[in-house]
Amino acid sequence: NNQSAKLSELKQTNVVYEYKCSHEDCEPHNRLYIGVTTTTLSRRLTMHLGSGGPKNHEMEEHNETLTREKLVKNTEILRHEPEYNRLQILEALLIHQKKPSINNQ
Repeated sequence: NNQSAKLSELKQTNVVYEYKCSHEDCEPHNRLYIGVTTTTLSRRLTMHLGSGGPKNHEMEEHNETLTREKLVKNTEILRHEPEYNRLQILEALLIHQKKPSINNQ
């Protein structure tokens, strides 16, 4: 079941993740945010509700408040890496490769 898979994903730690804005204005432009967390993905997403790229993007580009439901639905894990230094390098490489515009706001 897709919902139980998403719940399991939210419990993951030591991941690089991607948030993709699904707003109709952004979808064709592939507006992305790439981040990293050593805590659970769920905890990191909760932090984004308070501040950071995805929240700022929603407010500045769409004049909307980012909801947890939208954040969870549009976030996926790109890589899992238990070794901290490798995790940081993976994030940097993925940012370089994908050039996520929400990271630059």
